[in-house]
Amino acid sequence: MSSAPPGAAGAVLPAPGILAAVLTPFRRGTEDLDADVLRAEVDWVVGHGAGAVVVAGVETQEYQVFDGKRRQELVDRTLQAVEGRCPTIVGVTHPSPRQARQLAAAAARGGASAVMTLVGLKPWGAPPTHAEVVAQVAGAADASGLPVVVYCNPRMGVDLPVEAMVALAGRPEVCAFKETSRDIGKIGRLLAEIDRAGSARVYTTMEALLTTLLMGGPGAMMPPPAVAVGAAIVDAVTAGDVGRAADLQRVFSAFPGPWMHLGLTPVMKAAMAAVGLDLGAPLAPYRELDPGDVAAMTAVLAAAGLLPAQARTGGPPDLGDGEAEVPDATLGVGPLADGGGACP
Repeated sequence: MSSAPPGAAGAVLPAPGILAAVLTPFRRGTEDLDADVLRAEVDWVVGHGAGAVVVAGVETQEYQVFDGKRRQELVDRTLQAVEGRCPTIVGVTHPSPRQARQLAAAAARGGASAVMTLVGLKPWGAPPTHAEVVAQVAGAADASGLPVVVYCNPRMGVDLPVEAMVALAGRPEVCAFKETSRDIGKIGRLLAEIDRAGSARVYTTMEALLTTLLMGGPGAMMPPPAVAVGAAIVDAVTAGDVGRAADLQRVFSAFPGPWMHLGLTPVMKAAMAAVGLDLGAPLAPYRELDPGDVAAMTAVLAAAGLLPAQARTGGPPDLGDGEAEVPDATLGVGPLADGGGACP
């Protein structure tokens, strides 16, 4: 598990723990935020073991479709729903540095615990220099007065080399990284040279969660309902039950992997509907999963124990030839949480 808390990160973010990137629920057929469903979703992730809540931070959350006013509404409603039960991380990524600073300042006024910014390409497609990345991070920190989570996603921005990340970690405003490369060799170096060195936390992804924890890292960021699986893995490792943790990690081999070519947002929204909380569809023109995909995925979720008790069958379902293997472990997380829980 993670070593002594590095700098500001130890006071802000859970270690070990799961950072829950809550999905954005829209009213069916509209682009309007469903604030009531958002509150229920926040209750769900808190009740299922999230150590912190992330809003408007990663692409899966569809925050990019909002104009400034509606994006701020999403942030404000999420902060209100959390009600101080656990730390909150607000994404402030924006092509305009001025807008990014305004988002950071608003996050601080709303009571955020930290802000997060994606290291992206320049508007004309060139990668930023190290000095430009430092300026981006410092701008978020100066505008908010909050610690900064640096988001590194090679699919959406820049795949920073280890040396650049180590240099960033030495800056006092950086509390953590969200590392999305899924490169185990790179993750190992980052954990050794940043996290265990006491500079900043390094959170990874659901696929790399167990490896991250066993190498001394703090955890991972993921959307629901994967949060429940991730929190159970953290609990198992904390309890010293690595065998159970490994079984639970295998859930992520069966879910959401076979459907990832459709995109994480529609997959996770369909999964949340299966566990009992309909977050609506991805915004048009992007489609939902078709009924066959939903049925196959629901079978995997049932085998993992993620469905409400009344929706489960008596045993592992037959997925048919060519479908994902049902994992042996079951979470037994029970029916949809009714809220009121507290983050660990």
